[in-house]
Amino acid sequence: MADVTITREDVAINASNVTFVRVQVGEAVQQGQPLYRSSANSRHYKASATTATLAQCVGIAMTPSATDGFALMLKAGDFIVGGTVSQGLTYVVSATSGRIAPSADLASTNFVTNLGIAISSTVIRLDIAASAIALP
Repeated sequence: MADVTITREDVAINASNVTFVRVQVGEAVQQGQPLYRSSANSRHYKASATTATLAQCVGIAMTPSATDGFALMLKAGDFIVGGTVSQGLTYVVSATSGRIAPSADLASTNFVTNLGIAISSTVIRLDIAASAIALP
């Protein structure tokens, strides 16, 4: 498998069980990208499974934003991912910055951050668990 190919315009909430927050970003972000919060400046950046810090995802961008702008970020709940996912699979922060991948795609030394489980072919139930543990 590969990273989920996301059509940004198709990313949306799917139910009323969602939690949002407005965040300032430190780089340009698009809808559907996992974000982590920098302890250095409290801004949000695209998450990646390549280091423990970058893998500490706190939500998914639901609106685009330019560098130093503000975005709406989903913290929990069902969202239409904007691409095709496999029902029942767990999805994680990818090793590619700002991308979502099936958990089986992580490689040795990648840090595991579960984003949630696909509950249909288009919806992920976001329930973030950042482990800070690298695969052996």
